[in-house]
Amino acid sequence: MSYTGGWMAGERQGYGECKYGKRNYTDLYFKGDWRGNVRHGSGELGYKNGNVVKGNFENNNPHGECTIQYPDGGSFIGNLNKGIPEGKGKLIRNGFVYSGTFVNGNREG
Repeated sequence: MSYTGGWMAGERQGYGECKYGKRNYTDLYFKGDWRGNVRHGSGELGYKNGNVVKGNFENNNPHGECTIQYPDGGSFIGNLNKGIPEGKGKLIRNGFVYSGTFVNGNREG
């Protein structure tokens, strides 16, 4: 793992960029705000599977208004709760469009 950015009292703080190693990590990189050594604030998180999450982070997780870009060209725009679609959102995937409510990552209604 490599990190470039702000430090305070030995912890990542403020804006920084972190690239994760290939072993035992699902994240490839994070660019954004850190607080108390965790991802917290605005940022962009890239995963090995090609998904990219942009938006708000809270306690290391995508949380609140976010956008997920999928490697197949699809996307999700809406609210995430600890990285899972929750509440209002719009999913566009493989020619399918759903705009409405999500509960625990599933379409509702």
